[in-house]
Formats: sequence, C-alpha cells, structure tokens
Amino acid sequence: MEISESVGLHSTGLLGKCAGCSLALPLRLPEDNEQASHWVCTRCGASYRAVLLDNWPPEYRRNIRLAASPPDHKEPPVPLKTPASTVEDPDVSRFQPISIAFPDHPAVRCGLETSLSCRFDTEIERGVSLQARPQGKPFAGEIREHGATPYDKTVVDRFRGLVHQASGQVKDLFVSLKLGTRVELRVAELISRDGLFRVAEDKDLFVGLGIAPVLSGYPDRHALQVGMLATAIGATSGLDERALLDLGIGCLLHDVGMLSVDQTKYQGKRILSPAELADIANHPLLTLESLQRHLDLVPAAARMVAYQMHERCDGTGYPRGYAGDRIHELAKIAAVADVFVALVSPRPHRPGMVPYHALKKILNDTKRGLFDSSVVRGLLNAVSLFPIGSYVALNDGSVGKVIRTNGTEYDRPIVEAWKRSDFSGKASVVDLSQEQELAITNTLDRLDQ
Repeated sequence: MEISESVGLHSTGLLGKCAGCSLALPLRLPEDNEQASHWVCTRCGASYRAVLLDNWPPEYRRNIRLAASPPDHKEPPVPLKTPASTVEDPDVSRFQPISIAFPDHPAVRCGLETSLSCRFDTEIERGVSLQARPQGKPFAGEIREHGATPYDKTVVDRFRGLVHQASGQVKDLFVSLKLGTRVELRVAELISRDGLFRVAEDKDLFVGLGIAPVLSGYPDRHALQVGMLATAIGATSGLDERALLDLGIGCLLHDVGMLSVDQTKYQGKRILSPAELADIANHPLLTLESLQRHLDLVPAAARMVAYQMHERCDGTGYPRGYAGDRIHELAKIAAVADVFVALVSPRPHRPGMVPYHALKKILNDTKRGLFDSSVVRGLLNAVSLFPIGSYVALNDGSVGKVIRTNGTEYDRPIVEAWKRSDFSGKASVVDLSQEQELAITNTLDRLDQ
C-alpha cells in the first residue's frame, strides 16, 4: 500500500513506500539514544514520527507515521486473522516480515591472514581446490512429486521435530568447535544426509521450514536453514548425492567463526562501520581455524563452501574478493541461500524482508553480477517467484498462501486459496499451472489485507 499517513512496524507488517520518494519502506529501527524525530527516509530524508503501541512485543511496538500526521492520531494494527488452513503453517507465517530497502555495503576485505588461509589461497590460485568432480546420478530423480496436495500434518510435525533436533545439534557442535572440546564432526554429515531424505520426501515442506525467518539462535540456526535451502537449490539443479552432502556440510559449518567475533558487532541496533564490517569479514578464516584440528574430517568441497560462500561473482565479496571461476561452484549456491535466509530474517538493526521482495533483490543483484544466474534459477525452482509461505492476491478476488512450487513455471505456484469474504471455510488447493485463467496479482503481508 502507498504510505500517506503510516507504515506499521509490527508482527503483521505492512507493505508500503515512502510518501516522499516511493522507496519501499526505507526506514530503519532507531538506536537506543535516538528520538522519534530521527526516523527518516534513507533516500529523500522525509521525517517520520514513532508512536508506541501497547500490548505488542517491544521490538514491534513502533508504528511509524509521517511527521505531518496529527500527534493524537493513533490507529492500532489490525489483528491477523487465522483461516482454517488444511494444516498448520510450517513456521512460515508466524512471523511475516515487512518490506524494506537494504543499502548496499561497500566492498569489504578481510585483513586477517593465517597459515591455513594462505594454503587455501594458494590452492585456489592454482585451481586445485576448485576442480569439480564428475557428477553422478542427479539426486532430483529421488524427489517425490506431490502435485496440488496440501501438507500432511503428521509429516509437518515430524519435520518440525527433526529441524528442532538438528538445530540443537548444530549449536552444540559450534560450542565444541569454539571451546576446542571433544568434537563430533560426523553430526554435520548426518544432518545433511537427513536433509536429503526430507527433500526426497517433501521438498516444498522442507524448503518452507528452511526459509522461515530465523528469529533466534544466530548463528547456528541460521547455518542450519541456509544448509536446508542450499540443499534444495542444489537438488533441483542436478547435483548428485555426494555434492549435496558436501554443500550441506559446508553450510552447516560456515558460521562457526562468528562465535569468535565480538557479538556487539552483529547484535547491536545500529548500522556497522566499515571497520566493524571488516572484523566480521574475518569470520571465514576464524571458521577455518576452529576446524583446523579436524580438517581431515571435512570434505575438501565443504571446506571451500565454508571459506568462499561470502564471495561474490563480481569480486565484491569477502574474505578475499575472489570472482567468477575462482569461486567454487558449491560456494556460489551457498551464497544465494545464505543471502535469502538473511534477508527474510530480522536482525537487531532492521526488520526482515517479505520473501517476494527478498527474491526481487537477489534477482536485481544477479543482473549486477553478484550471483551466478544458473544458481538463482535453481532458487526460483526451489521456492518459486512467490516463495513458499507467501500470501498472495489472485485475480478472481480470492487470497491465498503459496504451499508448493511448479518447477520452471515460477509465477504459477500451487496455493491454498480462500474467498476474502469467508476465512472460516476450508481452503481450496489451486494449481495455477493448470488454471490458466487465474493469476497472482500481488503479494500480501497478511491474508486479510
């Protein structure tokens, strides 16, 4: 909706644009020492005023309003209605993030150099670590197609339990690697292998859980969900089982080094300085240091994923600013998964993005050369143009929730749909690839919008 008076910053989220320049929700959370008058548009400088709303979690109580609005004009957020879905959402709608513009950071370089990183860099320069092994039978052939069917509630509950269990295992693994205590690195492969079983059983449900906003447990929960999404992208892109396991292991381990970074540098409610960003850019090397004593237990390709997944195809990434063919192919997949999960997840200094807008940003960044276009096609194949869990409006006046993808028909996923006038009835499952007269006209932040 166009902002004329207000934009809500609360758990239901409102899509909007700056009234001055139409930039999509260009506002950031103010720092603790800032006043309401400090809410401004990052592009045109339009002033906004914040109004506290009662009975909401502290981080979502601010309702941003144009400074010109009457001070006593209060409009509480509309409660989110809960329609009778065929099955409880797999964590994808319990937090609907808002759309927001993310400024691009300048290129950051890691200033740290270790004996292990020098070894890796030498191998990369020689092309030794980047040689892709011959692919075997594509794992995609193992994936069961569900068509226009809803999720099975018993399967949803089982998947949730497995993800919760894996999250705890990744957290324990991170702590063990950080402290140098007894480490069971085999757990990373077991989690990755279990992910393959889940992808084969119900890829869409697995992806829905993987792209749910990470509300807590950073960096271990983030690493787990990046691995989930990366596995789905790789599976739909023709990788074999061994490559998918290497990809998953690398994603699971890539953020161990964040435990050695000052937490105030990524948990504060402020934009980081270039120097602080440079400190964070050290974490891939810190990950390698944590893994050094166990490096023989980590597959070579997984090591490169952990080391290079923050690199960008145009050379603007970190830690070394590698570009193009000097980045491992699996790391290019991990990079896209990492960015998508990060964009849709809230951080202390900013809210998360609506998944559709996160995907649009990745598409735009791909045009600019940051990401491999074939990998982004794999992302679209795995989540669709309107990512799983998204709320959408249809051209017949109904609204729906995306529950399954339709391969390369990115804009025609499978949705659960309701009439706007009746959320109490059972949803109908609509395959837009088979209903050519129906089409998605807009994304919504909530079904009753």
